[in-house]
Amino acid sequence: MLHRFSQPLRRFGRRMAISWVLAAAGVAHAQLTISSVTDSPDPVAAGGTVTYTVGISELNGNPVSGGSFTLDVPANGVYVGVGSLPPGVSCTGMVPNSAGPGVLSCSGITLAANQIALSELRVRSTLAGTLTVVANVPGGTQSQQTTVNQGADLAATIGGPASAAAGSTQTYNLVVTNNGPDASPSSTATYTLPPGFGVATPPAGCTAAGQTLTCSVGNLASGATRTFSVSGVVGVGNGSTLTHAASVVAGGGVGDGVADNNSGTFNTAVTPGSSLSVAKSKSVPDPVLTGGDFDFVLDPRFSGDFPASPALNDPLPANFCFAGPTTFSAGNWNCSTGGSVCPATGGTLSCTRVGTALRA
Repeated sequence: MLHRFSQPLRRFGRRMAISWVLAAAGVAHAQLTISSVTDSPDPVAAGGTVTYTVGISELNGNPVSGGSFTLDVPANGVYVGVGSLPPGVSCTGMVPNSAGPGVLSCSGITLAANQIALSELRVRSTLAGTLTVVANVPGGTQSQQTTVNQGADLAATIGGPASAAAGSTQTYNLVVTNNGPDASPSSTATYTLPPGFGVATPPAGCTAAGQTLTCSVGNLASGATRTFSVSGVVGVGNGSTLTHAASVVAGGGVGDGVADNNSGTFNTAVTPGSSLSVAKSKSVPDPVLTGGDFDFVLDPRFSGDFPASPALNDPLPANFCFAGPTTFSAGNWNCSTGGSVCPATGGTLSCTRVGTALRA
């Protein structure tokens, strides 16, 4: 009886050992790997931002839940933030606009079998040279190098009065700033004047073509600024809005890696007001003959709103006299010499405007 009972015990133990070995061989654990790290743009101007796209996949063809990876940001980089991330993925360890070195940790990766998850992480370059980031998962790393050329972050802003009376003369400042890190050997600024803002003389360094001023900025060291002051007359009426626009383009072989601040606008609300002016010429060239008749030509103008009850006075020199009628009309102007006629010299021509027509 003892002999028969002991043999099944040995056989029972052997079968248990075989079954445990088979169970262990059938388990396949998910293993993450860095499938790719790409950069864009490459090369980049110093000060510009590079988007690194990290690809995460699984080696054994198994689904993954809660996977993670890290990204090492070097000392010559600034973590800017994330771009497109897979659903459920979040990154911690560095806050946006924090300088390296630092480690960004991204977790929450979910993969179906044979799927790849792509995460976009943005790093700003700070120095010319090479920007190198390293992506890590347990058991594997992959780096990506980006060539960083010299760069000057140029910014264009424009400022002036928030409101201005119609017909008034106002000054606006176009300011170009080099935020570095390198010097800008040359750049060109453009100032688009709004319709209804008349500039008689462009500032030094600028040329005018229609409503566009083109200005040569020249060499600008890192941290330096160049200002162009533009004065003009508000020629539109109450209730209008003047929108001034400015931009800058880098030149001289040093790029601008930050495009978001290369242009700007500024609005001015136009309030009630008007400005009057008059030009005077004569109908004959010099010299004039004593006793000869000729005309003085008066050209009154206004800017802004139509002026209420405009009046024009023109006192004649003592050696001139009115040769025409004592009262007359010219378009919408009614004029009088005050009864003065030749041969009485001097006198004053007085004219008043009737109606609201813009011409004559």
